[in-house]
Amino acid sequence: MNCLRVCSMQDGDERLGIGQCTNLLVPVCISSSHIAYGSVRMEPVFMILGQSAAIAACIAIDKKQAVQDVTYENLKEKLLDRKQVLSLQ
Repeated sequence: MNCLRVCSMQDGDERLGIGQCTNLLVPVCISSSHIAYGSVRMEPVFMILGQSAAIAACIAIDKKQAVQDVTYENLKEKLLDRKQVLSLQ
């Protein structure tokens, strides 16, 4: 398992900076306004985010690479194969 859990007794004792953690996907930690988050936090959206993260993880495993090295083009192809809507046109 490629996961390091950092625990502390007090909030804020341990912090991971950019570049210190690899192979970590956090699909529900998204950037949005407080208004948009009201829609984003709905269960179907979280399910789609989780499925997308799982597909990215599978690509990384199949190619024996870190999830950070999965290209958007490769992920996009797999998501579209599964009928995921990536843009509104």
